Amino acid sequence: MKTKCYCLNIRLYIVNDKKSDGYSVYVGETTDIVRRTNQHLGEIREDWAKFSKSNTTKMFVIGYHHFNKSLTLDIENRLMLYLLSVDNVSNVQNRRGILKINIIFLMSLMRFLPKFGVR
Repeated sequence: MKTKCYCLNIRLYIVNDKKSDGYSVYVGETTDIVRRTNQHLGEIREDWAKFSKSNTTKMFVIGYHHFNKSLTLDIENRLMLYLLSVDNVSNVQNRRGILKINIIFLMSLMRFLPKFGVR
């Protein structure tokens, strides 16, 4: 069996785990999915420790040879915003500090707007 690997192409990855209150999701991007996954698993972080110990954790990798960094970051950002709108998703994580701040701001805004009749 022949396998093609575009190791220099950028990949988007989604890791999710089913919890009692919904799914915990991590969204990231990398040019080397094996190295990045091992890097995550070697870190001392609560989110990845839970992912590595759970029997329900799944990882999905999305890649295409025409992806570039800009497109991948745009897809990553939009995917995170979409996942925040899904009722079954209780937690969306990412390492980009600015993106986290934007997501926290948007979540706060979405909770605040209904008080003024905006849906």
